[in-house]
Amino acid sequence: MAANGLRPLSSIRAQTPEKLVTLLLLFILLTTAVAGVTGVITGPDWGALWKGLIFGLLVGWGLAVLRQPAWMSLLINGSLSICYALLYAGGLQQKIAEILNKLSFIVSRYVTSSTVLGTDAAALNELLVESLGTSWIILERVQTWVLALLENKPGFDPVAAAFVWIALVWLISAWAGWAAVAYRNALIAVLPVILVSISTLAYSRIESFSVFMMLGLTLLLVATVQHLRREKDWDEVNTAYPPRKGRQIGIN
Repeated sequence: MAANGLRPLSSIRAQTPEKLVTLLLLFILLTTAVAGVTGVITGPDWGALWKGLIFGLLVGWGLAVLRQPAWMSLLINGSLSICYALLYAGGLQQKIAEILNKLSFIVSRYVTSSTVLGTDAAALNELLVESLGTSWIILERVQTWVLALLENKPGFDPVAAAFVWIALVWLISAWAGWAAVAYRNALIAVLPVILVSISTLAYSRIESFSVFMMLGLTLLLVATVQHLRREKDWDEVNTAYPPRKGRQIGIN
């Protein structure tokens, strides 16, 4: 610690508390937005949306911390969002659990006796074929539903709607987590979720307190992320600064 109470650059300054605050604010903002739109949409289950929100946020945040390029992060999150949406929108949880149990049984049998019965392999193959067939049917329904919307032909498919919303929540959550770290810009991070939430509520003509909460949380995020950016800039130019300035800003 320097004599004037400022921390020199050579000292180790942990920004973990401020980063955790940023992650917590993102989680609260996303939860508020999803809770606001679930009252006006039909199809997806709240539990599936909320879990997708958490997983997407953590995966996006982790990829940014690991400094993965944008195209790689998009590919990973796009693939995971589709798999997760298929799992919940298509009701494949039980089928996947059966596949894992059967696979575990086959592996344990092979380890203990070095043999695999044909009936076990056939049962596993049948489960895989059924799961792939169900997934393909869901994707076809999503394609039909989206094309009908683009052609201004009103229609509603609960499975397709659930798939789209679950995948969308995962993607905007992953984007928020990734952009907050990679770009260090809170507005860019939360812009997609705010646009989706406000446009959905406006289309339904329903007033929701969640909009005001999102705007307030956005202001807090901007202040927190901007300070983290300043600390990084100060580190790069060897500028000392008060050790607890981030906490003081947060309290204010």
